[in-house]
Amino acid sequence: MTQVISVPPWLEKIKETDTVFSNGNGIMTSHARAKVGSILSSKESEENSSTEVSDLQLPSFVMQNERGIFIHLESLVNREILLSFLNYIFGEKYYFSNMNYTGITKILYDFEKTKTDFCQNMKKLGKVPEIKIASAFKKFDEKRISLYRKPIIAKGGKSAEYFFGPAYVEEIGENGKIKEVQTKIDIDEFIAAMWDQDIRFGLEIKDIQQAIHEDKQVRITIAREKDPTVGKDAVLEPAISFDIKLGIKESSGSKADMLMYEQSYLHIEKDAPLYKKIPREYGNLGWTIHGKQIDSEVPKDFSIDSYIGIGVQKETRGGTEYLVSVYSGFPRIEEVEITKWKQKVKQMMKIHVDERKTFEKGINVRESGKINKDNDFQSGGDISLDISGKNIFADQNIEANVYASENISVKGSIIGNAHSNPFSGKYEKYGALPKGQIVSDAGNIMVKGRVYSAYLEAKKGKVTIVNIENSVLIADSVEINGDATNCIIIANTIINKKKMVGCTVISGKKIDVAESTEKGNFENIFGIFSRDLTKDIQQKKEALEKEMTSVREMESRIDALVIASFQNMTKYDEGKRLSLIRVLIDILRDSKKIHEEKNKPYIELYKKIEPILIRSGTNWKKLENHTILVAKLSKEIWEETAIMESTQQELSIEIKNIQGTTHMKRVKFLQNRELLSLTIKEMDHIISRLMITGSSCSVCTLENIPAPTTGLFHWKPV
Repeated sequence: MTQVISVPPWLEKIKETDTVFSNGNGIMTSHARAKVGSILSSKESEENSSTEVSDLQLPSFVMQNERGIFIHLESLVNREILLSFLNYIFGEKYYFSNMNYTGITKILYDFEKTKTDFCQNMKKLGKVPEIKIASAFKKFDEKRISLYRKPIIAKGGKSAEYFFGPAYVEEIGENGKIKEVQTKIDIDEFIAAMWDQDIRFGLEIKDIQQAIHEDKQVRITIAREKDPTVGKDAVLEPAISFDIKLGIKESSGSKADMLMYEQSYLHIEKDAPLYKKIPREYGNLGWTIHGKQIDSEVPKDFSIDSYIGIGVQKETRGGTEYLVSVYSGFPRIEEVEITKWKQKVKQMMKIHVDERKTFEKGINVRESGKINKDNDFQSGGDISLDISGKNIFADQNIEANVYASENISVKGSIIGNAHSNPFSGKYEKYGALPKGQIVSDAGNIMVKGRVYSAYLEAKKGKVTIVNIENSVLIADSVEINGDATNCIIIANTIINKKKMVGCTVISGKKIDVAESTEKGNFENIFGIFSRDLTKDIQQKKEALEKEMTSVREMESRIDALVIASFQNMTKYDEGKRLSLIRVLIDILRDSKKIHEEKNKPYIELYKKIEPILIRSGTNWKKLENHTILVAKLSKEIWEETAIMESTQQELSIEIKNIQGTTHMKRVKFLQNRELLSLTIKEMDHIISRLMITGSSCSVCTLENIPAPTTGLFHWKPV
């Protein structure tokens, strides 16, 4: 007999889903776009409640066969449908035989993760993604329903307790009387009974089975609430190590530099990742024993854009947000001090990338160790350790040797020692280490403080200082805005805006001094450097004449031989004839040129004259060398003559106020070299000759320039 069953409530709940229904024996085809399958006819249930039944309406995700009852997870749309299905089964007074309570609980209360993980694993194994939830459906015998008491809900509803003890059912005996027969409660029935008592989550199955097995009076906790797990806030995590490592850096050689630390500061390249955002992670949901959801606290989130500083930009790489450098430089973290748990702590506000590194406490052995010579640096404190860099900026004093490929800027003073002076000889004599040698290879040096016992060099740039004493300056241009005392200054252009005392000055172009003053035995000596190439030019002219004579003699012999062989060439004048001979000689040196020559008469003449030129026995290589040397000497004579004329016009000395003895000399260097190309040894030789009256110089001639002892002085070469 076929029953007609009304639509179960759980079916109404899934009318909005594309679900295929079955009759419990297998999946049937769904209607296209149908939201709910038709209600299928069911078989007449058997009277014995312990046998399998099939008068239940099953959705497509539930399959029943000889192996048991399965849930097809791919067909299950959401947990609400499964919950409605369970309510329907238990509400119809059925229960699951050999129920897989753990499996059903995972699907019901951790649906998304369970479905995703299980389906992926089954597909990898090539299996159908189905979970067995029971062996069969069984009808709950009404006689046994009364065996199951009402659980005791603990205060606050976080757990439920139950009294277990011997169980009895009433039966009619042979005599027709009702008698009590001891029986045992069943775990599957217990689950269904508790579901009917609104205990939907957290049953302690093992404890319950143990109590059933012992069959004695006992009160135990049968269900517990699950608290939500705490999620993780989004965090900004370093993508590189910002830690300072003051261990000694390993060296590939046999010796390690004890001042080269492993990492006293960090330098990064363009597009280097600095920080990355670790996204927030939501905690797992909690569940009451009644199956109600307990939401976890929403983790905190932030925008990584709020941390972007100068020289930094946001990029997404592999789904992760990064802060990366716009250019190569030095990362710097901008922090703010906040109070947290009654303690002051620093909190990062922004990350910047500076093109130069700043050492707040100075560059020294303790704080920085040696630094990389290819980078820009700024020292907030004193520099007391020898360093090399690209551009170096010192906010305080320098008491060490500093070498820069470009610029050096000092807000404080430079303090050296006598051994920094390369002209004193004390370094070699006493073996002491120099201090205060400040050298720029291709940039400028600027000092706002005092310079004392130091050596400053910027041969391709300008040195700008205020006051200087007992020091050496070598630069293309020097500007002293204060006083200069007891110094050696060598530069093309020298400007002193105040007073100069006891200095030795050599200029390659211009000397401009506000006041020259003597103090005791300290007198100023001014030398104006120029190149006297007269002797060299004369020697080259004589050599040129000699070479030209040799060339003319060789060409005239060839010319005479050609004229003697071809009388018809006498119609050419001597100039044309010599020009023709030179062309022929040039062709003879390189026979390939005959194919390049487009003048047919020349080619024909060459063919006739070639045997004569060969018979002449001319050393063509020697003639070529003479010709090359003639061109070289001619060029050098022209260049040196032009240099002498132009440099003469640039020379000038102007001292606005002379007070005391001042020595003026013209230094005529006998080679074609600029002032700053001279070696320290050559400069030292010239300085020593300037200081000794009437002394001779091996590389130059010295001429006195008369100067007054007071007043204005101006000089230019005649």
